[in-house]
Amino acid sequence: MFWQAQNLLLFFLNCVFATASGSIDGICLPAGNKALPVNLSVDCDDAVSSFNRIIASLPGGRNSFGGAVLSAIDGETYTNATKQYASARVVTAPSFIVQATNQSDVQAAIMFAAHCEYKVTARSGGHSYMGSSSCDGSETPCIQIDVGKINHITVNESLTGSKQVKVGPGVRLVDLYSVLIDNDIYIPAGECGGVGVGGHMQTGGFGIFGRSLGRFNSHITSFDIILADGSLVSVSSPQKKYTNKFNDDIWYAVIGGASGSFGVIVDVTFNPIDEQKYSAFSWEVFYFYSDTTKHCIINMFREFAYMLGDEKFTNDSRWNLMFTLSGSKTYLFPTLKSLTFNSVQLDFTWVASGSSGGRETFSEAQAIYDRLHNAFTFQGNDSRCITLDQYFEMSGLGELGKTRFSSTYANAADAKPMSVLHKEVTLVDWGALGFEERGVPFKSSYQQGPNYPRADDLLKVFDLIDALMPKNPQTDERFVIAQIGPLIGPLKSVRNVAQPFQDDVFGVIVDVWSFDGDDYSQRLRELQDMVISSVGGVDHRTFWGAYEDICLECGAWKKYYESRSKYDRLKKIKGCVDPDNLFKFRMSIPVMKKNSSKSEKRGISDRSEPL
Repeated sequence: MFWQAQNLLLFFLNCVFATASGSIDGICLPAGNKALPVNLSVDCDDAVSSFNRIIASLPGGRNSFGGAVLSAIDGETYTNATKQYASARVVTAPSFIVQATNQSDVQAAIMFAAHCEYKVTARSGGHSYMGSSSCDGSETPCIQIDVGKINHITVNESLTGSKQVKVGPGVRLVDLYSVLIDNDIYIPAGECGGVGVGGHMQTGGFGIFGRSLGRFNSHITSFDIILADGSLVSVSSPQKKYTNKFNDDIWYAVIGGASGSFGVIVDVTFNPIDEQKYSAFSWEVFYFYSDTTKHCIINMFREFAYMLGDEKFTNDSRWNLMFTLSGSKTYLFPTLKSLTFNSVQLDFTWVASGSSGGRETFSEAQAIYDRLHNAFTFQGNDSRCITLDQYFEMSGLGELGKTRFSSTYANAADAKPMSVLHKEVTLVDWGALGFEERGVPFKSSYQQGPNYPRADDLLKVFDLIDALMPKNPQTDERFVIAQIGPLIGPLKSVRNVAQPFQDDVFGVIVDVWSFDGDDYSQRLRELQDMVISSVGGVDHRTFWGAYEDICLECGAWKKYYESRSKYDRLKKIKGCVDPDNLFKFRMSIPVMKKNSSKSEKRGISDRSEPL
């Protein structure tokens, strides 16, 4: 009875929100400035005063604007606020930045932008590779709404003991995990600690426990979003009989469609995983990578490819594995400048159901790790194949190395909460490198596909990555990082969302930061071609790691969506909730424009033009 009452309430609330926004069952919303009250005075040259007047007119809104507005006249404060992960690659110079502190601030900024003919982009953490969370005001007047200060985290517990987590879009993963640890719950996510929830939940969120427990956004139950007309809409996971088409379309588009294209997220609710229901173990081992150990790495990758050829192995969702190849680690830690080394980091985790499941199955996990480690060391018979721990000991810097690159090995008596393992082992703060501030040229590549690579192909991929690696990290002026490994695949795919390529099983990503100013584009293209050939002959990419071909309407959509029908559906939804294309930026979904009444009758035409 409790759940029936809850579902009826959910149905009622969805109808209310949809009707309040001027839409139900697919009827489109009013466009941008039509949402402003007729008698409301907005001065496009005075944003703060206008924000205050707009907020005062909102039902239940605050009395005044609680955030800050920055423009180029604010000097260093503005410049620092524009910097993000992609600053070395694209121009991030919005006309001005709105640092919002609550949903009313966001509503005011959106309604002001629509009235004064600015485009809008939203930023939660600023980790988009192509700078989609910012814009260039010299090209088109634009406002960057920074929701980094909307960073609330609330854990609620029901009468039955289950928990829900309400999170602001500005919460960074590293801070979220601190709360999850305190509450003995877990939500799988990516590996970059500085990523903001608002963008992460729209692009996927694949991490070290992903094969076992799914993506970050597969655990969302609802979210609040501010649309182009300034309305606040609560969107729930689609449920037959209890949610309407408008709700379900926005849900579909926001989760995986193209982050920030449909509105600004101001709240997200998750159903976390109860840590008590699982046992987890983790191995994080750093291997010394140089010309003297290259054959060791090749042998380990060859063995891994053989393992991927075993269907019984790949159908087992308990294991998760990622190889990270790092070139020029000395750029991270100047105290190690006297050493010359690259490394291969093996992250291997094992998740078993039940509090005792880990101990009962630990030997299976250990056997997988041992197989890879023994391949690296040639069954212990090659003394040149060493870990970084051993390398530091041999160099007389054992203690110093242990503080930075100490390997960790699981044991059967030491199962740990997944949130602890995720935070301590895999979360990395790439922003701490300061590459954005240093203006270092940045190139990247990311391909994934539906097939596992054969051994010969994987070794060719490794050879091309090896060619990019600095041979002498003291003198080769670049930092290279590559990640190679299995993806979630069909094991944990989610329905009713636009999340693309959920059946892909393998991916390779490479970042090159060039301190010497050299252009590594051609080498990366050769690598891209090889990866594409290895994983199924398809060029599949992700929005968070987008690069180069970013004009969706010029044909790049094929690299980010499985089908024209999916892309066209997103354009249609965009035209419904944002007909004036207020949320327009690099790689945003365009608005569909129909050419004729004939195309209207037959459905969405491939000849449709973007606005």
